Amino acid sequence: MASGHRLTLRALDHDPRADAIADGAAALGVPISAPPAVAEVVFVEGDLGADDLDALVDFLADPLLQVGSWDIPADRPEHVEITLLPGVTDTPADTVRHAGTQLGVPVDGAATGRRIEFPAGTDAATVDLLVRRVIANPIIERWSVGRAAEPVFHPGTDDVVPVGRIPLAGLDADGLAALGAARVLALDPEELVAIQAHFAAEGRDPTDVELETLAQTWSEHCAHKTFRADITLTDGTTIPSLLDQLRTATDTIAASFVRSAFVGNAGIVSFTPGTTVALKAETHNHPSAVEPFGGANTGVGGVIRDVMGAAHRPVALTDVLCFGPADVP
Repeated sequence: MASGHRLTLRALDHDPRADAIADGAAALGVPISAPPAVAEVVFVEGDLGADDLDALVDFLADPLLQVGSWDIPADRPEHVEITLLPGVTDTPADTVRHAGTQLGVPVDGAATGRRIEFPAGTDAATVDLLVRRVIANPIIERWSVGRAAEPVFHPGTDDVVPVGRIPLAGLDADGLAALGAARVLALDPEELVAIQAHFAAEGRDPTDVELETLAQTWSEHCAHKTFRADITLTDGTTIPSLLDQLRTATDTIAASFVRSAFVGNAGIVSFTPGTTVALKAETHNHPSAVEPFGGANTGVGGVIRDVMGAAHRPVALTDVLCFGPADVP
């Protein structure tokens, strides 16, 4: 069985990320006595000898800027290690695996993280607050305080994860809401009740995969619930959904340059006889929040896919950021 190794990479000079953390602490009203030490951590799985480890550290550590060590740092209550949650894309780890292949080093798996060492005496409440509010993103990251992190290796692991059953029978509305929050399902109470009723009729509880599949397919991103939902105004009046309003407005205006709208996955217009242009807008709010690189990448992929699906050739992409009013709760 392959063994694990960890490389800690520290800056030779001052790391500006430490100042950013100290500034964030001051902004929250919990200043710390000094900026923390910040280090990168690379976890490697494989049967590696001393020469293999030397080859990796020579590749991964910039000798002008960094120093690397395979020694495990001592645990202290002010020290925090942050790693990605299972399933989140770890692009630097892919680079480590690729480097192993190029170097002839048998890297079976890799993962990356960060190590934050607060000044001695920093209390636990301050550490917890700064990790949650300034340093880590709890949507895609997890952390361990006072001990070394346990990484999740993706390619290269032989672990088999058993299928789990998620008990829904007998849960009331509060119990379903608690389950949804704990598993980050992002489903409405009515949706959770519908799922519970379906599996009650099946005479069994859902597996974890089934429940996650429903959460994904019924998500805002996949189902476009905001666009499709009827809108209730402050006076109680109900008006059609944004999607219906857009469709109705498009049909009512009946612009001569619109060749196709709300039929395929891309709209088609023509301003010059004999030439058509396919237009596609892709919203990736939640995917990009969960995993910025992957979310943006699949957004771009969706635009290209749908333009090509309409028998057109992609020629340009735009990147637009939209923000609602800052005072909206």
